[in-house]
Amino acid sequence: MQIPTANLPIIDISPFLPETSKILDAKTLQTSKQAMAELTDSACRNVGFFYLVGHGVSDAKREGILNIAREFFMLDLK
Repeated sequence: MQIPTANLPIIDISPFLPETSKILDAKTLQTSKQAMAELTDSACRNVGFFYLVGHGVSDAKREGILNIAREFFMLDLK
């Protein structure tokens, strides 16, 4: 089942990754972190969900996690 992401806020978490702190100056990094935090707050309060990008998790790893989640939610409730 595909969930359309067109209406979900897209939040880039990369400002919190160690690699980002190596390429941005301190002020830009802090501004990026603050903006990401505000977007996350707004998405959680107003939408309830968001689409996370910039996390560095590979497609294969994400697909494996989704498969495990699908199996879990298909378990009998007994």
